[in-house]
Amino acid sequence: MSAPALVRAGAILDRRDAEGQRLLRERSEERGFHPEEEPQPCLPDFRAFACAVLGWNFSPKGYAGTDEARIPPEPEAVPPDSGEVLRPDFAVRAERLRNIPAAGSTSGGWQLLVRVRIPRN
Repeated sequence: MSAPALVRAGAILDRRDAEGQRLLRERSEERGFHPEEEPQPCLPDFRAFACAVLGWNFSPKGYAGTDEARIPPEPEAVPPDSGEVLRPDFAVRAERLRNIPAAGSTSGGWQLLVRVRIPRN
């Protein structure tokens, strides 16, 4: 996804947003993913981050990926030559993000798919 699309979706914080940066730091932690590398910032709980920093409320009307609103199978994809099924952990409905038309759709759909990936220590 492009950086401008992420910004419009509220998924990238403006570096000049001191309060947003403070909230981001509160939700992140340093983790060493490889013994030979320095610890890296990590968001161990995406849902807590999205609620506190992005202001998402995960209501079933606007979001999926919760016990109340499961993600249907449509957003799955199998990239060529990978054999791995990519499935989002969370999804934001197009209606949730006002003034941003759903890609390739005039009747709603998914505007933002989130796959949570945290490397193992």
